[in-house]
Amino acid sequence: MVHAQKTEIIPVTGVFKEIDVKDQNSAISVLTTGDEKMKSTMRDLFFQDQNKWNPPVVYAISKVLFEQGYKDDAAMWFYIGQLRARIDANLCQDESARQAVAILNDKFGTIINEYALKDVKKLETIVKDAVAFVREYEPTYDHRWINLHGMWAINGIEKGKELSYPKEKWANIKKKTIDDYYADFKKYVLKK
Repeated sequence: MVHAQKTEIIPVTGVFKEIDVKDQNSAISVLTTGDEKMKSTMRDLFFQDQNKWNPPVVYAISKVLFEQGYKDDAAMWFYIGQLRARIDANLCQDESARQAVAILNDKFGTIINEYALKDVKKLETIVKDAVAFVREYEPTYDHRWINLHGMWAINGIEKGKELSYPKEKWANIKKKTIDDYYADFKKYVLKK
């Protein structure tokens, strides 16, 4: 016998109440369940300011772009979302929250990765462009979105801990994450 899973919404408390993802969640809802007109409208809104949308929205926009036939653009935005999600995960002190990146990759990555890997030369250009975008543009969304996916959001934050590493470490964390991401891409995909 198979039992349906039930999604339970856990109310946030304490510092987690400061993390406002209402607009982000609305965008994801439109991009994943809206009709084609709603998705196109949200796509256009996304491109008015790409840096204000957190990685889950970027992943969702990549799926819409792919479905609408903009496959190379979809791949680039998927890799931008993936890289920004990894940066946010590395800024987060709750290591259990980092699993959000794998969940997003599983949910949105299969069709895009299958498409992109058919032409590795083109993929190299797409990933270079995605990396350059992430290096150049600072996001304006709240990178703490990822904290809502960890055990601290359920059990409470550990005494004396902050959600994120200190801001003076962020530039180095971002640089190392980008450098590692691109090095792994070259090692495992380009086989260099």
